[in-house]
Amino acid sequence: MPQDTSPAGIDASLLQLFGSPSAYSAAAVDLVTGRSVTLGAGSEMYAASAIKLNFLETMLYQHQQSGEELTSDEQADATAMIEQSDNDAADRVWRDAGASDGINAYNQIAGLTSTTMDPDGYWGLSTSSAADQIILLRNLTSSSSLLNAASRAYALDLMSNVDPDQRWGVSVAADAGTATADKNGWLAIDPDNDLWAVNSLGVLTVHGHPVLMAVLSQHEPDFQTGVDRVEQAAAELSAGLG
Repeated sequence: MPQDTSPAGIDASLLQLFGSPSAYSAAAVDLVTGRSVTLGAGSEMYAASAIKLNFLETMLYQHQQSGEELTSDEQADATAMIEQSDNDAADRVWRDAGASDGINAYNQIAGLTSTTMDPDGYWGLSTSSAADQIILLRNLTSSSSLLNAASRAYALDLMSNVDPDQRWGVSVAADAGTATADKNGWLAIDPDNDLWAVNSLGVLTVHGHPVLMAVLSQHEPDFQTGVDRVEQAAAELSAGLG
């Protein structure tokens, strides 16, 4: 039987995969055709290290506004935060950006509506949605975004050079031989009985077109199960854009 790649068909597949609409949030946009799919939870998905893209964009935007170049230390932190997903570097970027207040200020300007920073400063427990992550990804690809061309190129370069052991998730949906700029996140969530949040988002090439894709998942029994499900969901989204 042919696969149903309509939004309803994809949603049914993801519901079967993840078990509950509150356990996943997925979105994809083809930047050539304009076709898009947004499914699952519209908020309250644990962001884990995927929130680090938000930190990077905030830092870059603040420097654009001040007219100051990134210092060598800030560049080192940005690189470690994105390419190695280093938490200590992310802490410094978050603090230098004004902590949650600074991130929230950027998010308001950027039009994010479902991203909430953890009130106690445990930024990995912040929540978001795939739709908001698509907004952040669009900021990296649109000439009309808040980020100028230099900031967009800088962020995409970092995301294109993540460590090989983090090259999983939405990148599996990319056309063979093409590069993906991605940021993944994973964390055992204490308030969720140590179940896992496993997330992946990026800019990739699907069917020869540039595509923005984000898959967030939570309530996963372990990291590897989350990775497998996120990758299967990415394949479903890829097929749905064809």
